[in-house]
Amino acid sequence: MGKRVEWVKSLRRHGRSRPRQFLIFLVFEAYYQLCTLRGYRPRHLLDPSPEWMRRAPPVGRVLMVWPRLPPSLRALDRIIFPGAHAELVPYTPEAFEAARASGRRAEVMTAVLGELRLN
Repeated sequence: MGKRVEWVKSLRRHGRSRPRQFLIFLVFEAYYQLCTLRGYRPRHLLDPSPEWMRRAPPVGRVLMVWPRLPPSLRALDRIIFPGAHAELVPYTPEAFEAARASGRRAEVMTAVLGELRLN
C-alpha cells in the first residue's frame, strides 16, 4: 500500500493539476478490489513494467495474453481498463501460437517508447 500512498501524496503536492489522474486512480482501485475479491488479481496501475521490457530497445513487439476470466470481469476488463489482467510476454511466433492453442486471448502489440500500441 506504500506506493499508492506516495503516489497520492505526490498528486496532492502538485495541487489542481492532477484531478483527472486522481479520479482514474480511484476508479482503478475500486476495480482492483472487486477483481481481487473475485480471485482474479490484475496487474496494478502503479506496478512497473516487466524487467525484460525495460531492458529492451524502445521499439519492439510484445505479446499480451489474457487468462480465462468470468464474463463479468471480462466485460469490465474490456470497458474500463483493457489489459489490466493481461500478461506481457516477449513476442515470438511460437509463443503466439502456443497462447492461441491453449484457448487464451492473445494480441501482438508494438512497444514504442514505453507505450503499447495495437498492431
